This record gives sequence, C-alpha cells and structure tokens, in this order.
Amino acid sequence: MSRTTNQGIVIWVTGLAGSGKTTVASILTDRLSTHTKASVLDGDVIRKILGKSNSNFDSSSRLEVAQKICEYTLASAKKNALTIVATISLFEQVHQWKQKYLQQHYDLLLDVPIKLLIKRDKNGLYSQHLSGQQAGVVGMDLDPEYPQNPKWKILNTGSMQELVKLCTPIAEELKLMLSSDQQ
Repeated sequence: MSRTTNQGIVIWVTGLAGSGKTTVASILTDRLSTHTKASVLDGDVIRKILGKSNSNFDSSSRLEVAQKICEYTLASAKKNALTIVATISLFEQVHQWKQKYLQQHYDLLLDVPIKLLIKRDKNGLYSQHLSGQQAGVVGMDLDPEYPQNPKWKILNTGSMQELVKLCTPIAEELKLMLSSDQQ
C-alpha cells in the first residue's frame, strides 16, 4: 500500500443481476494472481452470510445489505493492497459513501441489455419476476442508480472468451496502479 494512504485499491464491479460481476471479479483475480493477492467480496455470498439470501429484495432490504458490503469493503481496503467487490448495490447513497470513505476506488460497470439478461436468466430471477413470483428486481421494478463516471465500462454481450479479452487491459492497468502504489 502507498505511503500516502492507509487503504489499498478497491475495484467496485457493478451491474444488474446476471451481468457477470462475479465472473469479472474472478477473471481479474486470476489475471492479477502473480502480481498481488486480491480480496474478493461477492454480494451474493455476503447476503448468505448475513442470512438475507432468501429475504426481501425490496429497495430498503437491498440498501441495508449494500451498506454492510460498504463496511466490509472499508475493512478489507485497510488490510489488503487490492479489494474487488462484486455487487449490484446501485444506490446513490452507496456511490456517495465510496467517494467519502474509500481513498482509491474505481467503478467497473457491466452493461448488458435487459433483453439479454432475461434470455440468459442464470438464476431464474427474471423469469420469476415476469411470472409475478419475484418483486424487487433491479432493472425491472427497481430503478438502478448507476455510477456517474465509472473508470471502466464493459458491454458484456459476448462469450466468456470475449469477456476475458475485455478484462485483460483492465488487469494490466491495475498491475501498473498497484506497482506505483507500492513505491
């Protein structure tokens, strides 16, 4: 970590459900493994740890979990050179919190058209919403509040190989950032 800060770098990977947040975090972690060990905080895992995986997905419940993720992120950033957070957390309050408390954070926004997310529907969330079984789906009945100026934006509409190619320059840039941060 830098001499001028007591926090490591935080990469906040965000996007709608099914956009590839966990996958991108994994790709970046893999690409950076020979350079540094990244601490990864996954929103789905944290929801489970908090006992909220089967809870309401309404806006206030989502914000409560997002605030816990923020707290865990700050704790991780104080101990690790790199923390990668993979979470929806598309609230203006979260963006403001990151600006206030994280000294070196960068947003990576995954952009996937909603029609493609509905088609992919890995966890059945969108089909459950469309059939009336699930409310509180960000991008459907909850409006996302995207970060204003993400450092990186990936249009994730292709294959896994294409996603890896899109993540590679980001990983290379992170290596440079980490190298300059350790001097």
